[in-house]
Amino acid sequence: MNRQDRALAAVRRLAALTAGVTVVLGLSACAGDDAAGETSGNSSEGSADETSGEPSDGASSPTPASEDDDDAPGTDQSAALFEAYSAPEPVGTATWEGQTLEVFEVDSTAAGTRLAFQLSSPENDHADMDARNWSELPQLVDSAGELAYQPLTVTQPAYGNEDEQRLCLCTGQEAVGSGPRMQHILYEPLPDGVTSVDVTYGDFEPVTVSVEH
Repeated sequence: MNRQDRALAAVRRLAALTAGVTVVLGLSACAGDDAAGETSGNSSEGSADETSGEPSDGASSPTPASEDDDDAPGTDQSAALFEAYSAPEPVGTATWEGQTLEVFEVDSTAAGTRLAFQLSSPENDHADMDARNWSELPQLVDSAGELAYQPLTVTQPAYGNEDEQRLCLCTGQEAVGSGPRMQHILYEPLPDGVTSVDVTYGDFEPVTVSVEH
């Protein structure tokens, strides 16, 4: 190969090398543009989220309850509840040896008659007002009809070491004190014509109260 042919071959190799470098640089530039576009887009989106102060999904953050909001969920409402409650006033009272019998209500319906009462004492004392002593519990006396109503009872079958026994449909109280403790006893329904009864219990004087129908 003469000198002229060698020069021509060198020119061709240089041209091919230049073309290859140009292609590589072009591809690198395209990739750089795409990356810049993605970076720019992400940065813009993040800036919008940070500026708005809201999550990217559009959901708003809950507003915390103020400490001064008394009705906020989870706050203690017991004080308001107890302030709204007022103890019932007795409609009849009797005393005996320091103990006080207070009658609050005699309510008669087709299902039965309910007596609401309370027995209290300045000092702690014993009281035989257990459900098993139903025959010793207060009675409702219809003086006009000359009838006395005892508490309703149910029969409890024998179990374990306990024999069969009759129990009243009532709350039980084995001790009395100065604190309030309202009791309830269920009796059979009173006739509609009975408008008042005497509540009798032990040696207490009878307490005459109206019957609510």
